[in-house]
Amino acid sequence: AAKDAATKLKQRLVEFACAHFNQPADQIVFSNNQVHCGDRVLSFAELVQLAYTQRVSLSATGTSISE
Repeated sequence: AAKDAATKLKQRLVEFACAHFNQPADQIVFSNNQVHCGDRVLSFAELVQLAYTQRVSLSATGTSISE
């Protein structure tokens, strides 16, 4: 469930970064607590703060898969 929720949050952040920095999704790269948005590099915390100020939902629930 946690992995599913994290995946949903990452997708929201990627969609936000694409729109905010006018970049395609393949140019948004998360690496070593940094986010590369085309030529721009910012910390993960900076991206989250930007998303928060733009009212991007930063909460999600996941579903657990029962075997």
